[in-house]
Order: sequence, then structure tokens, then C-alpha cells
Amino acid sequence: MIRIASRRWAVALSLLALAGTVGCAGNRERPRASEKPGRPPSEIFADRPLNQPPPLDGVQDVGRFLEWAGRSVPSERETARQRIHAAAANDDIVRALIEEVEESRESDLGRAILVLSILGEMRSPIGERFLKEFVDRPLPETGTEAHGEIVERTAQILLQAKAVDGLAYLLTPSGDAEVLRLVSEHPALAVRAEAVRAYLWNHEGSSAAKETLRQFARQGEEILLERVPRVPGEQAETFNAKLAAFLAAHPEVVPPPPVKADQPREDRDDEPQFEERPPPPF
Repeated sequence: MIRIASRRWAVALSLLALAGTVGCAGNRERPRASEKPGRPPSEIFADRPLNQPPPLDGVQDVGRFLEWAGRSVPSERETARQRIHAAAANDDIVRALIEEVEESRESDLGRAILVLSILGEMRSPIGERFLKEFVDRPLPETGTEAHGEIVERTAQILLQAKAVDGLAYLLTPSGDAEVLRLVSEHPALAVRAEAVRAYLWNHEGSSAAKETLRQFARQGEEILLERVPRVPGEQAETFNAKLAAFLAAHPEVVPPPPVKADQPREDRDDEPQFEERPPPPF
């Protein structure tokens, strides 16, 4: 998961918010303000039987399983993993999932991210080869511009970061070697940062893992090794205390206070504006 701390990734957030609707809304008319709101998610989930995924025994089951996985809730995570692991040895299913990535990566970002997650969970040799090839694809240099970013480039960076997660999850010599290479060689900072995070997470944040990463991190990006992860179930108070300690140790990543809209920039004599500072490396 990419931790976003720069204005340039506002486009990424917009894409993720949109990902759940691209490719499924079609030309359907949007709800009008006078229409009654739909049922809240809590009621929908209450009526839905949990931990009853569809089968994943063959290629014909892939579509239904993805639809279920996309609607699943955290309490169904282990059930999903069991079904995915049981299908990992079926090369036809793995290839069908790869086809799903190729078909959805430009039209349905959320679905492509979901399928990449499943491929990583499978730990399949075929899947590993695909993830390695996918993460090395050149980033688009032209395309739709929004907020100073190329939307297609930002989307591919998000997908490649998810592919890195799968490679790190393998916990194999070949997977680790690829992740470490990406720490130093990938052209996108977000992917390099995710490679660091994923390697540390899958090696339990050990001192040995940090020392290994230190040999590959680019000069000036060593701070990536010190980022504060929030573990599942951790309370806000505990995480906030760790984050405060991190920011105290690295004041250079703390953005300046916001400027009021009616305050001219030339009247400020303190820190330069955020736009003039290089984005922090995480």
C-alpha cells in the first residue's frame, strides 16, 4: 500500500476513488437529488451470507470469484486466502487472472489491483514471472494530464506498486532479489518506496532486513527505511506516538503551515511555500 504525502498523488487518490465505478456504470443515469438514498452498507452486509465464496476450480469460475472478492469484507480474508491457495496450482486459472489484469488495467483500475493482489497471494511460478515482467514495463510519457500529472502514468505506477507487494510476499530468493533491485532501479519513487515497505513488512521489520535495504536504497532515500507502519488492529494513540517520534527525528518532512487564501505569498518571510519544496520521499 502506498503511503501518500505529496500533492502530486492527489491524482492517484482520485483514480482509486474512481476505480470502483469505471467499467461498470456504463451510460446509466446518475441518481437525482430527489431520489431516496439506497440501503446503507451495514444493512446490505447484514443480509449477505459471509464466508461463502463461489468455487474457484476452473477458468469458468474466475469472473464470479472476482466479483465476490471485490465485495468481501475483512472478516472474510482468511476464507478468501484458502480458496486462492487451493487454486494456485491450476496454471489455467493463473493465466486467466493474468488476462484479467491485461484487460482491466486501462479501464478498471480497482479490478486490476484486486487481481494483482490475488496473483501475489497465489505464489505461483507463472504469476511470479508475470509480476516481474509487469513491474518493469516502461511508464507512459504522454497521455491525459490532470493536476500536472499524466493520469496513465500514475495509474501504472499504482499497479506496479501492487505487483511489488506480490513479489515481496513470495519470500523467495528470486522474489527478494527482484524487490531489492527495484528499490534502487525503478524510475518511480512510489514504487521504490513500496518495495522498501513491502520488503520490511515481509521480513518483520528486522534489523537484518534494514541493513540489506540500506545497501540498495538510493542516496537521500534512506529515510524510507524509517517510515512508521500501522499494523492491523493498532490503536490511533499508539500509532500517533510513533509518528510523532518519526517527525521529531525528521523535521525536514514536516510541511510548512498552510497559507491563508488572502495572504499574499510575497508577504511571507518564513518558510517557502509547499510548492517550492521537493516532495518528501514517501
